Amino acid sequence: MIAEIEAVDSRLPQCGCCGRKVRRTKGRTKRRLWRDLKIRHLPLVLAYTPRRVVCQDCGVRVERVPWADRVGRHEQ
Repeated sequence: MIAEIEAVDSRLPQCGCCGRKVRRTKGRTKRRLWRDLKIRHLPLVLAYTPRRVVCQDCGVRVERVPWADRVGRHEQ
């Protein structure tokens, strides 16, 4: 089962490097997938297309994704 995640427009994205909230974005990266817990014995995968943000301190970075864990990410 794949759950498509979308950003909430009213919330500012955060820099994936320093965590600072930023207003400017510069497109999106490719769609990414993360394994999550099973629902009724069905594996659940979270799908999201992260935004590229323009941070004053770090430059162009991929936004912070709160549920992301380097171990749980996998490619489609």
